Amino acid sequence: MDTAQIKALVEKALEDKILTLEEHGQIIDAVLSDGQISEEEEKILQELLERVASGEVDSQY
Repeated sequence: MDTAQIKALVEKALEDKILTLEEHGQIIDAVLSDGQISEEEEKILQELLERVASGEVDSQY
């Protein structure tokens, strides 16, 4: 998956401000689908973690 598709996946998962275990798994699978984590993908994941850590997004995993 390219980074635009991964960003879209993350935004769709966070529409309700809740990150479920299933959504988390889908995001990780998408990032790892090519066997590498690019700098852009790493940035997307870092932003996701920051949103969870700040309380902006609730995690259910």
